[in-house]
Amino acid sequence: MKNNFLMIICCIFSMSVLGQNSYRKGYFINQQNEKVEGYIMDEDSFFTPTQFLFKASIDQATPTNLNIDNASEVVINNIATYSRLEVSVDESSSQQERLTRSRISSFVARTLFAKKLTQGTVALYELSTSEYQRFFVAKDGSVTSLEFKYFLNSKMKIGKNLNYQKQLKEKFSCEGTNNPTAIAYDRRSLVQYFKNYSRCKGYDFKTLKEDRSEYVNALYKVKAEVALAMSSFSSTSGTEVEGISATALKVGVELEYVFAFNNNKWSVFVNPVWSSPNEIKMVTEAGTIAGPPSSGGVRIPVYDTSTVSFSMFELPIGARHYLFIDKQNALFLEGGLTYSMPISESVVKTVNYKDELIHESKLRSTTNFFVGAGYTFNRKFNAALRYDLVRPLKVRDLTVNQNTLSLRLSYSIW
Repeated sequence: MKNNFLMIICCIFSMSVLGQNSYRKGYFINQQNEKVEGYIMDEDSFFTPTQFLFKASIDQATPTNLNIDNASEVVINNIATYSRLEVSVDESSSQQERLTRSRISSFVARTLFAKKLTQGTVALYELSTSEYQRFFVAKDGSVTSLEFKYFLNSKMKIGKNLNYQKQLKEKFSCEGTNNPTAIAYDRRSLVQYFKNYSRCKGYDFKTLKEDRSEYVNALYKVKAEVALAMSSFSSTSGTEVEGISATALKVGVELEYVFAFNNNKWSVFVNPVWSSPNEIKMVTEAGTIAGPPSSGGVRIPVYDTSTVSFSMFELPIGARHYLFIDKQNALFLEGGLTYSMPISESVVKTVNYKDELIHESKLRSTTNFFVGAGYTFNRKFNAALRYDLVRPLKVRDLTVNQNTLSLRLSYSIW
């Protein structure tokens, strides 16, 4: 059950579903400096794109690929502008495990797309990758790379090369601007700095802001849910477990918050549910007793039987990623952590071979991880398979491992 379900997860994850992003109105400037209007794929990515998909009409079957060889600027109306720049850039990683031990930047010449943050006499650009973030300033036809990097110093502590502050002071300072040494190397601080600088110098200036209100918004969803769960049980102690599988009905609600970034493709959720009662039995060898006289005094084994009756209140908390097929339908992947609290009637009773009660206790709360995959239809109906990884049920000094695969059906009531 476990291996088959994980294979399904991998297959869904490896699918390329182009419909999960939308084409927006926009244009690009071609090599002949001509403006070509149409529709551009808006991936709303955390990182600066290296290429774009373009359609002259929304019904065009096969999009055209735009890159630095055939486009000097790509504009998604009211959302983002990407310009082709020839720059010197330090590509040192900002990830702690990949930091260099040199404070000195190592610049290489690159032709690339950078996101335009401001326009006017002075224009600020941003380049974001999975390894680093860099900013560039264009003025009078030349582009300056604002120098910054993390590195490991001689004491193996993280240091910062803040040469960009010196560059701001020497090349882009005005009496009315802030002290460059107080400027952080981030988008907000640098945009504000160049706004003040341009105002001080009397330059034209405009901040390019993203306006996605037409397309995406943060969403709250409330869902009513029912689930059919199949569980299997095993013990690492060699104890025999009877009733190897059990079926439970689960009912609950889900509260989901869908983030407004990345085209509403990420969300977090909490999913309180009640699980109907289950029961398993564990048979443990307790020792031996003398057999009847006819057996010649041969000792025979005797067993204790533990009956575990349980009903759970579960609180899964997780994250979900949507792979949109169109505006109404989507595949999704999810994962997270479940906190399980046994309800009062959840007990462990152990009897010996004489059917005498020798132990009684309550189950303890536990936690486990889960993964899942599903489908959303018409933004209302949801069907998903969720696999709960090993959930340990403590039975006296033994542990029973529970693995559960559940089919979950839900309906968005809000």
